[in-house]
Amino acid sequence: MNWKTEEILKLIKGAVVCSIKGERKVFSSGQEALDQVKGKYEVLSISSEGDAVLVVMEEDKTVLNDLSADWVKEHVERFGTEPGFF
Repeated sequence: MNWKTEEILKLIKGAVVCSIKGERKVFSSGQEALDQVKGKYEVLSISSEGDAVLVVMEEDKTVLNDLSADWVKEHVERFGTEPGFF
């Protein structure tokens, strides 16, 4: 999850409208919205709409490292340890 998504939603105390793929979902607070979208979406834009905060979101496309990938297995066989990413 984009850490900014969590930080942004935690700050919103009033009504939140999340727009995801054109579908709008209304929440009573940023925390309620966060409970539903955490780890799934990232924020594209923020604006006001009436008495609510409109948060336009898209799917989080972050690809996590797959330690079961073939190249990782080959690395373990060759060097005896999992690869270091840093």
